[in-house]
Amino acid sequence: MNETEIFERVAQRLRDLNDRGVTEISSTTDLRDDLGLNSLDAVDLVLEIEDEFEIELPDEEITALASVADVVRAVSTRVLESDPDDT
Repeated sequence: MNETEIFERVAQRLRDLNDRGVTEISSTTDLRDDLGLNSLDAVDLVLEIEDEFEIELPDEEITALASVADVVRAVSTRVLESDPDDT
């Protein structure tokens, strides 16, 4: 799986979660300011992402997630750690 595929799957999850009707999501989209995610939404997002990608994100990484790029980077790192041959 590559970063583009990860981005698309993360973006779809974010579209499903946001209540502002945002359909255009880019790597620079801010989770709080642009999508209006609050702390409960962030927990839901992390749980969905962990389930979908079969990974676990450490708490210190979760608290640092501010943009879509941050989420994609964190997921990519974990996916590559779990299966380095699957790129």
